[in-house]
Amino acid sequence: MRHRSPFNRKTLKPAAGGQRRIGLNAALSREIARRKRTEDELRAYEELSRQRDLEFRTLIHAIPDRITLLTADLRIGWSNKDTDLEYSRPCGNPSSPTCYGRWHGRGEPCEECPVLRCLVSGQTEDQLIKVPDGRYWGVKAFPMRDEAGEIAHIIHVTSDVTEKVRMRQETERSGRLASLGQLAAGVAHEVNNPNALTLHNVPILQEAWDDMQRILDEVQTEKGDFTLGRLPYSRLRSQIPRMYEQILEGSRRIRGIVEDLKDFVRQGDLSVLEPVDLNAVVQFAVRLADNTIKVSTDHFSISYTEPLPTFMGASQRIEQVVVNLIMNACQALPDRDRAVRVETCYDRSRHRIILRVADEGSGIEEKNLAHILEPFFTTKRQQGGTGLGLSIVARILREHDGELTFDSTPGQGTVVTIAFPVAKESPR
Repeated sequence: MRHRSPFNRKTLKPAAGGQRRIGLNAALSREIARRKRTEDELRAYEELSRQRDLEFRTLIHAIPDRITLLTADLRIGWSNKDTDLEYSRPCGNPSSPTCYGRWHGRGEPCEECPVLRCLVSGQTEDQLIKVPDGRYWGVKAFPMRDEAGEIAHIIHVTSDVTEKVRMRQETERSGRLASLGQLAAGVAHEVNNPNALTLHNVPILQEAWDDMQRILDEVQTEKGDFTLGRLPYSRLRSQIPRMYEQILEGSRRIRGIVEDLKDFVRQGDLSVLEPVDLNAVVQFAVRLADNTIKVSTDHFSISYTEPLPTFMGASQRIEQVVVNLIMNACQALPDRDRAVRVETCYDRSRHRIILRVADEGSGIEEKNLAHILEPFFTTKRQQGGTGLGLSIVARILREHDGELTFDSTPGQGTVVTIAFPVAKESPR
């Protein structure tokens, strides 16, 4: 068959059928070009989507908080980092689809769950949780709604807020201590004045009684026993001297408590610092506490590391710390056969000068360890303890950038360790 030309032989113009074929070819070319542009745009969009997804995942996994997407029935959608592993490690069931099953090994939602409260209120809910290792976790639940306005998902965010909680507790504690300090200063002043009168007047009354006693003895010899203050003189004669001694002892105790209050309130004068030799301070403190040591134990020992670097501080304040710790150690002993050991040393790795005071005493109950530095907390109230000694120790150490730690076993004893930073100019 002979091929027909799409052009008119006479005019060289496209024939009618040729016009249609050329129009179809042009339309096809335009469609192909359009589809190619669409495919290119789609590939560019997919690449952009992959890039955005990668950026999102990188961002989510870089966030230190634990973030989980939950459905309205508490099923886990996704989590960042190792949230699932961290949560389910203690007692969870990794195969459970729900948060309470996978993280806690429970068959039903947890009590006081912020996610459940969020589902009910439709608002952001939060909760503070203290875990067994002592850390605090802040849990927040954020609602996510669908187009109909219904809650479809919950964003569950958990943050380690331990430092924030402790800073807030320390701020609150500092505020309480400031108020307590003002109160203590006022009490010390009001108590000290009348108590000073007692301490001044009782010795005068004792001398007066000694003089009167000779006269009263003569009256008793001549006329027999008689009454004073509705009591027989023969009875009062031996009791009145003891009463005076008890009054004096009570007044001296009040004076000691007032001095403790003053020490508690007093801000350390650290405007002028000097190099402190811990060995020399300990030697002086032991001499001050010598009487208490002798009546408390037959097994007191001291170990000095020579030479020790110095640290910058106020020697008298550090002496007060050491005396307090030695006195506490002695008072903790149930009998004279138990020992008290004092040791100084140098921690080169941390550039810290160390003092340890160890006793074989009654130890500290675990429930009391968290409170022993609180003002007026004491387990020796019946023995005359005021609960201010360790509070003063802690305060002085804070003033010197020192550290204070306790290691105690009930019934076996306690080791108290204090550490001071080495002065920069000290030889290593």
